[in-house]
Amino acid sequence: MKNIAVDTTFDRSEVGFRYFAKEDGNLYQTVPTGELGEDGKPTYKDQLVSTSMVDAQAALTDTEYKLIDTVVNDERNKPNRITTWLRSLTGNVVKFDGMKHKTYWYDTITGKTASRSTMDLEDDAPGTTVATSQDGVALPLEFADWISNIRRDPTASMAAGFDVSAEKARFCAESVATGLDLRMVNGWGGLNYKGADVWGIRDVPTAETVTQAGTTAGLGWLASTVTASQIFANIKAMVMIQNQNKVPGPYVLMLPDSFRFRMAETYSTSLNGDEKSLWMKILEKPGANIPNVLDISEIKFFSEMDEQKGGAALIQGEAYLLSLDPKWFRVLSYLPMQSFTIGLKGGITTKHRIVEGVCPLFKKNSTGVYGIVKLDAPTE
Repeated sequence: MKNIAVDTTFDRSEVGFRYFAKEDGNLYQTVPTGELGEDGKPTYKDQLVSTSMVDAQAALTDTEYKLIDTVVNDERNKPNRITTWLRSLTGNVVKFDGMKHKTYWYDTITGKTASRSTMDLEDDAPGTTVATSQDGVALPLEFADWISNIRRDPTASMAAGFDVSAEKARFCAESVATGLDLRMVNGWGGLNYKGADVWGIRDVPTAETVTQAGTTAGLGWLASTVTASQIFANIKAMVMIQNQNKVPGPYVLMLPDSFRFRMAETYSTSLNGDEKSLWMKILEKPGANIPNVLDISEIKFFSEMDEQKGGAALIQGEAYLLSLDPKWFRVLSYLPMQSFTIGLKGGITTKHRIVEGVCPLFKKNSTGVYGIVKLDAPTE
């Protein structure tokens, strides 16, 4: 039995070894051969681990693993996940083997340079050498465990009419998906590994902010007294900051899911009575050959932004304007959600682990400017 790759474009070498039982009563694991197939992808072989029938009885079969991979893949690719959306930004995604790397580093230009014209490539001149420094991000793995039991699970599966192991894997995968999506918003609690940080949308240490309309007591944007025009003015100001910092678009405007109703409010009404919502105003293109003035390509609503760290309700408006230019933002995809075998426990139970490795990379330039602008609290 070969491991079923949840992402066929991902290099799975050295990743995802799992014990499984064959019909011959022996225990195997899938390992890479070190060779590439005709399609250029790594090939795998089944390696004998144990001839003990007890060990084989404690392991899952290839059929069970296929079911498990199916449900894990379903959870990984749910369309309403933040992580699914991030992985869809193909121009921003960087894929690599997260089992071989715990940090990801990139260069930033620290010195201004000027190009020169020459008739002879041997010429040299001061000020034409690029000066750089490195910055990095830690690569955390989100995981949860589940236990299979050779005595309980088969009996329970027959009674329930479905595979209990696959359902356990589904619940585990759902937990991983939920946890990772929340970290995409709230961050990893200040996690630092060998000098490299990892940030979520909320805790990126950007100094670029816009004060939202309204008052603190009135909950800012959440107040009915704050008009659609005032909200649009705030969003326009966020775009202007990006322009001033020479951070190009396209941009994505990220908001709490509960705020979609404010976006649907009327921004203006034409002389013939046609209404234009705030949502339409933000994304409008005046003509076929006239681009969106704000260069906002998308508005994304995240339910995770409605779930505060302490469980409290939203106390004010919240918005983030992110540049999708790869120079300023990347999505690091280093371990597709998949299952591992952690260990056989006395021939009765087996511990399994569902793991996923994806994180955002918010880049900054030499002056510390990030490609994201945040909506700040009202001043009053």
